[in-house]
Amino acid sequence: MSFELKALEDTRVRVDIFNNAGSLINVIYDEDLTKGDVKTVILDASNYTQGDYIYRVSTNTGAVTGTIVKAR
Repeated sequence: MSFELKALEDTRVRVDIFNNAGSLINVIYDEDLTKGDVKTVILDASNYTQGDYIYRVSTNTGAVTGTIVKAR
């Protein structure tokens, strides 16, 4: 699975992965991006068990969350 990040302004970007209990299990990206930068971040979930996971993409101005379902 991959995430494509596009910086709308100069900012720090961090992508966290949580299990369904809310515990942080992985930080897959934590870097500065410059306005206009596009970055593809790969999530290697091969060691994750089947189930639901939550991702959070945080920047200097806010955060977005979503759900990932690993079926096999």
